[in-house]
Amino acid sequence: MNTADFTLYDLIARNAVVYADREALVGGGGRLSFAAFLNRCKENAAGLRAAGLGAGDRIALLAGNELSFLCLCGAAAGLGAVVVPVNWRLCACPTCATKPSATWCAPARTLCVSSATPAIA
Repeated sequence: MNTADFTLYDLIARNAVVYADREALVGGGGRLSFAAFLNRCKENAAGLRAAGLGAGDRIALLAGNELSFLCLCGAAAGLGAVVVPVNWRLCACPTCATKPSATWCAPARTLCVSSATPAIA
């Protein structure tokens, strides 16, 4: 097995074992150890699965630069789903409206996350 055989989720899970209590992420949403990061990914994956998402689904994700974005990316990777990041700086103006990344990818779901909302469930 070489590095090309690992997914993002595999890396998160491995680091949770090797570096469990070390700090993995620091951001506006707080601080997470590697073990806590894995747990948050698992919690989000359970929520995504409960919403009917799974392997091969595309998830358009509108989120700022915060911990929840990375946790949802890890969760999607664990399910085998694909995250399509949507620029959170886009607005409803005519210029931004011509960039339909959330529609051309034909997502199974579009998630909008802000620091005011906890995990997707």
